[in-house]
Amino acid sequence: METAGDLIAPFRLEIKDLGDRRREIIYETGPEDTRIPVTTLWTRKRYFTHKETVYKNVYLDESTAGKLRVVKEILHQDPTRGNRCLELEAAARIAKDIGPSYTRLFVEFLGWFEIPDGVSLVLEYCALGDIDQFFAEPVSEQVSKAVAGQLLEGLAALHGLGIAHRDIKPQNVLIAEADPIAVKIADFGVSKYTADRTSLRSRVGTPEYMAPELLFGTSEESKYTNAVDIWSLGCLLFYLLTNIHPFPGFRELDEYYQGNAPYPDGPLVEYGVGSSGRCFIQRLMSPVPDDRPPASKVLLAEWEIGIDNAPTKQPSAETAESTQTIDVPSDFSLTETHWSAPSISQLPMDYWSSELLITTSQPPNGTPTHQRRTRALLESGADPNRIQNGYTALHHAARQGHPETVRLLLEYGADTWIRARTQQGHDYDYEGETALHLSTQRGDSQAFLDILHLLVARGVDVNAQDGMGNTVLYLAIARLASVEPVEALLGLGARTELLGRGGLTPLQYALSLDREEKARVLLSGGADPDIPSPDGRRPLHRAIESTRISFELVRQLAESGADVDATDDNGRSPLYEAVRQGRADVVHFLIDRGADTVLGSVAMEKRLQWMQFRRGLPWPLRK
Repeated sequence: METAGDLIAPFRLEIKDLGDRRREIIYETGPEDTRIPVTTLWTRKRYFTHKETVYKNVYLDESTAGKLRVVKEILHQDPTRGNRCLELEAAARIAKDIGPSYTRLFVEFLGWFEIPDGVSLVLEYCALGDIDQFFAEPVSEQVSKAVAGQLLEGLAALHGLGIAHRDIKPQNVLIAEADPIAVKIADFGVSKYTADRTSLRSRVGTPEYMAPELLFGTSEESKYTNAVDIWSLGCLLFYLLTNIHPFPGFRELDEYYQGNAPYPDGPLVEYGVGSSGRCFIQRLMSPVPDDRPPASKVLLAEWEIGIDNAPTKQPSAETAESTQTIDVPSDFSLTETHWSAPSISQLPMDYWSSELLITTSQPPNGTPTHQRRTRALLESGADPNRIQNGYTALHHAARQGHPETVRLLLEYGADTWIRARTQQGHDYDYEGETALHLSTQRGDSQAFLDILHLLVARGVDVNAQDGMGNTVLYLAIARLASVEPVEALLGLGARTELLGRGGLTPLQYALSLDREEKARVLLSGGADPDIPSPDGRRPLHRAIESTRISFELVRQLAESGADVDATDDNGRSPLYEAVRQGRADVVHFLIDRGADTVLGSVAMEKRLQWMQFRRGLPWPLRK
């Protein structure tokens, strides 16, 4: 088995550090395979800077022949690890194992040498600088897409080695060529092997580009190692196109991460980014790590330029979690169990109740020590129903995803009917989330199931809607990776016909998010496959237009009673959508089920005729 020493040994350079100068000896092959030493002197030319910061550990070296390269000094941080330098090991691994594309995609690692108390890495110099320095203004979609393709290819290569970069940002993407644009990934200072289960326990990276699950924490970080790079890439592309960070602060990011705010694509719209590009970047920045696509150069095919570059209506908060834009009539309202409440003033807070709120809101939460402290505070008279900043202790415990804390608070009289609310100015604006709604925020399916059974036993209504129309079933579809929570909610009486955000049923919502397995469970649980959304589209329309929903689910919808001839407000039938998407298997299936072949479009009917011809079938008779 290759050791770290074996890995880095071939890259060791024979260099003696002389302060601002270095003497390097290389060996050329002479007659009869003799080794001829060649000495090169390198002189420090300047330190690297970024804005007002001078990096005294990174400098540019110039040889007497005028060659340039970068030297990065790294001091040993952890003597208990035998003075190992993980960045050095990562750089060596990448240089050794990436293959022919290495020098095209990555800043080349030229070698390393020892210095007192550390090592120095020798790296390729890119004279054009990084993305942040090179592009003073927002760039075009064409350039951004080219950058995205190269970075996706590089990340795919990294992830294929089991390495996550963890600090993708403009300063770590260097410009190799200006026209056509060519970029290289740099700086593996915080990269980690995905097999290292502790790799995401520490918060590393640059906050503006860090994935929300790292900033706000989840109990399932370890499976999302590669997904954090995809999020960072989305942030980088957003910045490249607008010169604006997608989230100005942690609060805005947390709101989006928790599903309480829409994706902020306003700047992208303002700078003329087409709908395809916006959707592409939004997909990279999905708040659910499992929903972010794996790095792959072929992924770039989803970004089509010139299809629709006109500004479009931004999604409202009600449609933030849907992957498709839904136009909701202005007179539409959620009337069935939509919740609202008046504002109230906050009661004075006593010490013990204040400490209880602090204890339940801050991790670590759920440990034996935490349990003892929580119990002691409750025993001292802390009120579990006091509200601070819109939340009770039960709300905090549910958000943290710790069933034992929830159980303890319930034992001491926590009220499951109190709704969460957020402060705006001096008043309170009710959001209407119950503790059960909040228990979905961590994305931990097992913790949710445990809390679900605890709260349902205390009378929580599984069909309660928050102020935005979400039921817990809606949130489970969007936030929880497994289908077990959906199955459990259906077993507890969750209603599948309730219209939530955007006027969608849970089945329509699952299909709009491409949650096929959850859609199957909903159908098996009795969900009506023929309820239209406000724009007249049925579940069958949504399933067919998605390239990620299988033919088998389309068949299940039809066999469950979906009307194959139902048309939306634009007069388009499921068969029309199948022809438009080029889904030949669906086209033939619908025709076999008697779908009307009159599509209301000569072009679409010609495409349908061609599909039938290729199948060796006659043109279907018009109805």
